[in-house]
Amino acid sequence: MARVRNDGTTDPEMHGVVVGGTCEYTEGGGAYADVYDVRRHDGSVFRARSLELVKTNPKFSELVDLILVRLYDLERNARPGGLFDVNAIVRTLKDKFPEQWVFDAGKVLESRGWGQVLFTFGGGFHARLTGEGRLYVEEERGTGIIKQYRMHPEYFVIETPETNKAAAAGTTGATAIEQERAPALQIVAQLREMLRVESTLSAAERDDLLSDVEMVEQQLKKREPNRAALAALLEPLARVTSIAGLVSELVRLLNP
Repeated sequence: MARVRNDGTTDPEMHGVVVGGTCEYTEGGGAYADVYDVRRHDGSVFRARSLELVKTNPKFSELVDLILVRLYDLERNARPGGLFDVNAIVRTLKDKFPEQWVFDAGKVLESRGWGQVLFTFGGGFHARLTGEGRLYVEEERGTGIIKQYRMHPEYFVIETPETNKAAAAGTTGATAIEQERAPALQIVAQLREMLRVESTLSAAERDDLLSDVEMVEQQLKKREPNRAALAALLEPLARVTSIAGLVSELVRLLNP
């Protein structure tokens, strides 16, 4: 929330999270007076009436900070080395963020050395903090929202067993890959079975195409598949009429 100035613009120094307030009603009905307590990023609190406040849109930098502090907390109660579904983490936040922001936040964690990140098909990612990322959280760097979260996590997170289950479980890198790419791997299994019974292929053609399918599967099980290699492997498979539709569906999954 931010206080609105007399000219209608928001005051950049007077914004934060509502942490309390009072509402006084006139006996017998009629007018009432409401005043809210708003905690700023530096921990100080200012008071304002509802007519003086306006809801502000959350910032990308605040999303990054919230992801970092949530990862920190989840790691403390999970098995060592686990990766966490960051898309599930973001769904537990009360503020809503664009999907592209979530993906870009993963790029920031990776490029700045704050997290070990596994990007998955479909625009999601799993992650765990590096030592530098843990220091960032413990020193409450960034926008100031980490400090606010520490004082009042209930203002930022929807805490229910259902919403936190997927994020809190933690998975190994290999398990995360298998889970996220399960639909693509199922299509690969179908391609293999259909090629084995395809009557229009010679034995040599069938063997070559099955070899391509095997290499596609190997690429999909890697942390970072070689997309150029996948495109080259799928091109001859797409020319087989009976499986062309499945190949197209696989391409769609790989390029959401």
